Amino acid sequence: GEAYIYARHNSLNANDWQNNQAGQAKPATSYFYPGGSLSGPIMLPFTNFNRGRDKLFFFVGYELYKQTIDNGFYRAFVPTADMKAGNFSQSYLDSYRGSSYIGYAIQGAPNFPGGMVPQSAIDPRGLALMNLYPAPNVDPKTNNGFNYISTGTKQQDSYQLHPRVDWSISENTKLYVSYNRQRDTSHYTDTLWWRPDPTVPYPTPLDALNESDSVSVNLTPVFSPTLTNEFVGTYTYLNLPNSFHDPSKVDPAALGINYQTVFKSGIKQLPSLTGWGDGVANIIQPSGFQLTGSLYAKKTLPTLADNLSKVLGTHILKAGFYWEATNNNQPSSNNANGELSYANWGGNSTGNAYADMLTGHIAQYTESNKDVFNKMQYKSVAFYVQDSWKATRRLTLDFGMRFDHLGPWNDLDNLGLAVFDPSKYSNNPADVNKLTGVSWHAIDHSVPVSGSQGRLMFYSPRGGFAYDIFGSGKTVLRGGYGVYRFHDEQNVQASALNIGHGSYSYTTPGATTFDQIAAIQATFVAPGGINVVQRNDSQQPRTQSYSFTVSQKTLFSSLFEISYVGNKSDYLSNWNNNFGQLNLVPYGSLFNSITATNLAPDPTPFRKYQNYQTIKEIQHVMYSNYNSLQASWNKQSGRVNYLLNYTFSKALGIRGEGGSPSGDPTNLNNDYGVLPNDRTHIFNVAYVINLPDPAHTNMLAKAVANGWQISGISQFQSGANLQGVASSNFNLGGTLPAGTTIPGTGVALNAGAGISPTLINGSPDINVQPILTCDPRKGLAAHQFVNPNCFALPTPGHNGAFIFPYLKGPAYFNNDLSAFKNFNFSETKKLQLRFSAYNFLNHPITSFISGDQNLSLNLDPVTGKSTNQRFGYADYKIGHRIIQLALKFYF
Repeated sequence: GEAYIYARHNSLNANDWQNNQAGQAKPATSYFYPGGSLSGPIMLPFTNFNRGRDKLFFFVGYELYKQTIDNGFYRAFVPTADMKAGNFSQSYLDSYRGSSYIGYAIQGAPNFPGGMVPQSAIDPRGLALMNLYPAPNVDPKTNNGFNYISTGTKQQDSYQLHPRVDWSISENTKLYVSYNRQRDTSHYTDTLWWRPDPTVPYPTPLDALNESDSVSVNLTPVFSPTLTNEFVGTYTYLNLPNSFHDPSKVDPAALGINYQTVFKSGIKQLPSLTGWGDGVANIIQPSGFQLTGSLYAKKTLPTLADNLSKVLGTHILKAGFYWEATNNNQPSSNNANGELSYANWGGNSTGNAYADMLTGHIAQYTESNKDVFNKMQYKSVAFYVQDSWKATRRLTLDFGMRFDHLGPWNDLDNLGLAVFDPSKYSNNPADVNKLTGVSWHAIDHSVPVSGSQGRLMFYSPRGGFAYDIFGSGKTVLRGGYGVYRFHDEQNVQASALNIGHGSYSYTTPGATTFDQIAAIQATFVAPGGINVVQRNDSQQPRTQSYSFTVSQKTLFSSLFEISYVGNKSDYLSNWNNNFGQLNLVPYGSLFNSITATNLAPDPTPFRKYQNYQTIKEIQHVMYSNYNSLQASWNKQSGRVNYLLNYTFSKALGIRGEGGSPSGDPTNLNNDYGVLPNDRTHIFNVAYVINLPDPAHTNMLAKAVANGWQISGISQFQSGANLQGVASSNFNLGGTLPAGTTIPGTGVALNAGAGISPTLINGSPDINVQPILTCDPRKGLAAHQFVNPNCFALPTPGHNGAFIFPYLKGPAYFNNDLSAFKNFNFSETKKLQLRFSAYNFLNHPITSFISGDQNLSLNLDPVTGKSTNQRFGYADYKIGHRIIQLALKFYF
């Protein structure tokens, strides 16, 4: 057995660069991982069972995770006491923030005389919302425009228990049964499962008491020296419940946030507040807690598999099957509590997002009528056959075929996933709440419960070869090709269940106020946020992978390899991006409706399906590809072992996969470019060095000084594509000057107006893109990665490019080092001491941060220059040295 402890403590670590810059102390983190394992034969007292100690064995392992973890870094611009009192004068804001740029939250409020909001214009509900924010605690002049910075820790404890029993039924038949149990306690201090910056802590934490259990059985009979079978069965249970630590702190009535919602649901949870990166700081928490008191995900996964192997001459034949039934049970997390968006592009904006909040001016409001329980399941059955054939002494060939039945997600309540049929749609305003065109199994049995039909089988061929070029085993050529199918996760289709359960959302077509929200009659609103699946789409995601490698044994018993490695993925789903919208306003449609007094006309009459707002159809239409040259040099013998590898690659695809930003939802080709996960150059060096033994005579010196081993890894990666990870237009902002002419009508603007998709593209659904005037990768200063002088404001009818040149961000560089030694007490007992230093050079890496305002482009309409003097500069560094100690005793 063994007993061990791994330990980290903040007292041994360096402080992070960003903490030092912000004057923040090291978070009081600590990580202690004690554990151990014990194994041996199982003996039955007073019997002769297993006296040979070769029949029945046990193993039990346990590990405790006692963790006080870093809660991350909060940065935001929050309202000041002066702002809550109505002071949004430009002179006050300039003196308060200095020259820092942090978006629209710090512009003046020109729609009020002198930027001062009179007391009579303050909405008490808006003031109550502003009071949710923490007070400023740092000077924005010296903190890149942020006036609130917070670090801290949270407790996140866990344990794992893993017993296993092995039974040697006979010399040729083995059985084992194992169980794994995990329990952990987590706390979320902001949005559940993600943190959309800039964010501040939620009024009350979320408590999560997570539990996981799994059991597996493996039976392996060997029928003959050439025939073996393996049977595997497993069952896994996962429960992730989350609940408010103090529900009273999110009760709107207790907080003074009293307004009549559209659907009058009476949920005791405050609405989400957001500016989506360029307005107010986020306080976001979707609903769903009201159904059972917690927002949870319960998942079960039983599986069965069997693998049969047969050696037949020079062939190794294998065949098998796999079956699983994946179940997912969880409430939806819609916006039944409401979502308030504040930004100065709203038609009723004061010019400042926080002034809008104070005065009750809302850029956009979204609300769902209710949350529902989603009980989903899919079943998969797969079969495979393969042959590894030693065709000649120097050539080995591999062939195989996998047959997958990947059943679609089904609704266990038998209501069904929704589909949309344009032939059954009515544009009659009297049918606004009849959901015309939308069908699901409960109301139309011709629609499958899954919405779309599944396929009987997907066919995935695979093949490869290995050729010993000279017959010496020193130079080998390898290659292969394979097709791999994988199933959609539950999030892909889950939203299409809402309609059958009577759940949908509504979004105001433009700016609004609390009183206007209260006046909306739910029975007459056009449903928004309709999600459906494509009835004729029976695809599942596919990846075709291919590679070609030359291996050469070289000096010092080392191995050099050079490879081409690539893949192509298609039939990827569009669920987590803005593609698949059936009800977009076509380019240019609104130009003829813009007037000098109405710069944001209602887009509803220009939508194809006017009784709906958005119709999102889940489709398998996305695609990507990866191509790379890879080289490695590996030595695994002697006192010094090492592995060097280098990759030169490019990952291309449709922007928007995985939530990355996309610009034009009307045309996939306009969003094809370098993906956020692309890293052109990757270089790694890993090494293990057995140090020489300096002591030769003194027993104590030999025990202490001899037998040390050092290992480490150094990593370099080139920077990410900044447009791919930040925004398709770098959150472009600016003002069109008075006199600007709108295409079509020839209307000229009476006064300056903020750029918007409607003014530039005649559609609210297509991003405004800057005009490129030069290569933004050139003319850069130190620590600058994008040149703002290469961008200009677009004009009505003339939008910029959706894909920019490849703008690489800062590179990644890291070095880890470890040392360990064994102290041997006997043949079966030893003590191991391990010392590890991660980022042992304490070298922080230059970086942009999530929601970095240095990647927000605001152009002055007169000079054409960026009003953000630090645009494109990486002003942050991240990283610090972390020390870990480990002690293991083997017995």
